[in-house]
Amino acid sequence: MGDVAKTFKHGVGGYRNHGCRCDVCKAARSEYMAEYRAANKNKLAASAAAWRAANKDKIATQKAAWRAANPDKQAAKRQRRRARKANNGIYEVTDRDIARLKQRHHYECFYCGGHHRDSPLTIDHIIPIHQGGRHAIGNLIPACRSCNSSKHASLIVAWKYRG
Repeated sequence: MGDVAKTFKHGVGGYRNHGCRCDVCKAARSEYMAEYRAANKNKLAASAAAWRAANKDKIATQKAAWRAANPDKQAAKRQRRRARKANNGIYEVTDRDIARLKQRHHYECFYCGGHHRDSPLTIDHIIPIHQGGRHAIGNLIPACRSCNSSKHASLIVAWKYRG
């Protein structure tokens, strides 16, 4: 253990279990925990794996609840994964960037011009990832669900002539 953790005794029972939250105790606890994690890496990994195996249903329920509560983040996660798989380059597109993009387009679908302030707009790639487009803010536009679904992985020109 480090110097702080070895020498510091604060109150009865030492710094680890007396409940103090002063900066010195926090530093000592943090140092102790870092040393403990380093010394017991395999034990902690096995414990975490056992917990995950015993709580698969709980984990699945929590993940499903998060996906239902965060559809925009889930969609962004899927888009980043698709871009990574296609090896087209991934650029950080934050929720704030998406909100500004929708606001800049006045919450209207880029394709049909429909106003969708209350209903969710999806984000479409101008050049689809499937065709080499990047997941970057310069390649994204807001689109209503029906336009985005009908365009699918087409370029805008091909989609307009088809429809």
